[in-house]
Amino acid sequence: MPRFEFQTAIQDDGQIPLPGEIRKRLGLKPNQKIKVIIEVPQAAEKRKSYSFGKVRKLLESIDGDMSDEIIADRKDRI
Repeated sequence: MPRFEFQTAIQDDGQIPLPGEIRKRLGLKPNQKIKVIIEVPQAAEKRKSYSFGKVRKLLESIDGDMSDEIIADRKDRI
């Protein structure tokens, strides 16, 4: 099965445009069935971030210096 990858945007009416060059290369006809796989780059790249300031406040009640150790360890990994 031939595969093509291209970037596009969803139109206001919900349509996803297919470049004419790809239609021609594949010889696609009107109403022909095709398989579409959608990947949303922003959703794939999102990571949950934590505020280390908030974590530090939560750890203040624990004896020792855990919050400084955790933050130092985080800075070492960056």
